[in-house]
Amino acid sequence: MRKKHTLYALYIVLVIVFLIAYYINSSIPAGSSNKSVNVVIPANTTALGIAKILKENKVIKNEYFFMLYLKINGKGNNFKAGKYQLKQDMPYKDIVDILTKGSNVSEYVRLTIPEGYTVAQIADKLSQMGWSRNEFLKECKVGIFDYAFLKDIPSNRPYRLEGYLFPDTYFIKKQTSEHQVIDMMLKRFDDVVVKYYNAQNKRIPLDEVVIVASMIEKEARIDMDRPLIASVIYNRLNKGMKLQVDATVLYALGIQKDRLTLKDLEFKSPYNTYYVKGLPIGPISNPGYKSIQAALNPAKTGYYYYVARGDGSHVFSHSYDQHLNAIKAIEKGSVVR
Repeated sequence: MRKKHTLYALYIVLVIVFLIAYYINSSIPAGSSNKSVNVVIPANTTALGIAKILKENKVIKNEYFFMLYLKINGKGNNFKAGKYQLKQDMPYKDIVDILTKGSNVSEYVRLTIPEGYTVAQIADKLSQMGWSRNEFLKECKVGIFDYAFLKDIPSNRPYRLEGYLFPDTYFIKKQTSEHQVIDMMLKRFDDVVVKYYNAQNKRIPLDEVVIVASMIEKEARIDMDRPLIASVIYNRLNKGMKLQVDATVLYALGIQKDRLTLKDLEFKSPYNTYYVKGLPIGPISNPGYKSIQAALNPAKTGYYYYVARGDGSHVFSHSYDQHLNAIKAIEKGSVVR
C-alpha cells in the first residue's frame, strides 16, 4: 500500500515537473533579448521540421515541447512556407500566429528616384540598397535594351542612358538584377514620356527634348519657372548664343558647389555650355514629367537671361543690362520683380 502511494506521489511530481517544463518552454522566451532573426521555412516542411528550424535559430528552446504545444492547441497544420523575421523573445502563441498567416518579410524594396538625379546618383543609391554600383554603371554604358527611343542616342556619351531613367517610385524584388532595374526605368520612360511626346506631335527630336528637360530640371526650383527657363534656352539657341547654363558646368566637373569660378567656366567638356555652343553632348540629369512638358511647351517670351533669387525662384531679363541690374539687386537683398 505504501509502495502504491509512493508511486502515485512520484507520478504527481513528474506531472508537475512536466507542466513546469512545458510552461517554461511555451511561455518564457528562448532568448534573453528581443533580437530578431531571419528564418526560412522551405515548402513541404513538416511541423517537426519547422520546430527544428526554429530551435536552430534560437526562437524556441525545445522542438518537442513546441510540438506538444501544437498538439494540445490543435495548431501546426496550416503553417506556410516563406521568409520570416522572428524575435528570440516570442512566446509560442505569437510564433504560431505568424507562421499561420504567412511570410512577414517583404520580397520587395521601395526605390524612389528623385527628379534630376544623375545616373551616378542612382548608382550610389542602389549600392546603398545592396546592388552593385559598378554593374549598374556598366549596364548603363553597354547593356542591350529593346526600346525604339534608344536607337537615336549617340554612342559617344559616357552614360548613354542619362536622361532616360525615369524618376519615380519603384517596388523591386531583392533578387532583381541591375539590368532588370534599368529596364524597369526605361519602360516607365516609354510609358510616360514617349507616349506624351508622341501625342504632342512636335518636330523636335526626342533626344533634344530630353537634353533641354535635363537642364530645366537642374535649374528650376519652382514649377512656374520651368517653361520660362525653357524659353530662355530656346531663345538663346535660336539666336546662336551660348546657353551658359551653370548646371552643365557642374555636371562636367562631376561636383556640387554653390559658386562657380572663372576656371570652372573654362573647363573643356562637351557638356559645358560655357565652353561649347548649342546643346551639351547629352542630358545632364534624368528629368521628371514637368520638365519634359516645359521642354516641349516653352513659354513665349523675349527672355535671354535669368538669375536665381534666394528662395529658388528666378528673375528673367530681356537684355544683359537688365540681367546685371537683377544680379546687383539680389546681392543687395532688394526685391526684384
